[in-house]
Amino acid sequence: MRIALIEHHSGDARWFHLTLAEIGREHNLAVFSRGADALAFFRRSSPPDLIVTSDRFPTSNFQDFVENVRAIPIYDATPIAVITGMAYLIRKEVVAQGAIGCLEKPIDTGALLAILNRIDCSLTMNSQVPFRKLSSLPERRAL
Repeated sequence: MRIALIEHHSGDARWFHLTLAEIGREHNLAVFSRGADALAFFRRSSPPDLIVTSDRFPTSNFQDFVENVRAIPIYDATPIAVITGMAYLIRKEVVAQGAIGCLEKPIDTGALLAILNRIDCSLTMNSQVPFRKLSSLPERRAL
C-alpha cells in the first residue's frame, strides 16, 4: 500500500512510521512536512492508496487541503485520514469534510489497522478498476 503522510512535526512523522512497523504494516510511505509540498507532488504523480494528514498546517487548514486535493482530478476519491491531538473535538467536522477516519495522537494501533484494512479491502475488491475511479469507500465515518 502506498501512503502519503503530511505532518509538519518530524517527530510525529517518525512515530507514524514506527507505528506502521510495529503493527507489521511496512508500506511505501512518502512523508511531506508541508501541505503545499504534498500538493505539488500530487499534481505530478498518481494517487497513493491513502493520504494521512495532520488537521493543522502552519499556513492552511484541513478543509483547504482537502479541497485542493479533490481539485486534482485523479485524486477525487483518494481516501484521506486525519491524525490529531484533538480527535474528540474535531472528528465529526473532518469526517463531514471528507475524511474516512480521525486518529487520536498517540495513534491507537487498532484504529490505524481498521483504516488500513478498509483500504486493503477496497483495493482487493476493485483490483480490476483503477483506484481513482472508485466513488468512495463504504460509510465515510470516523472509526
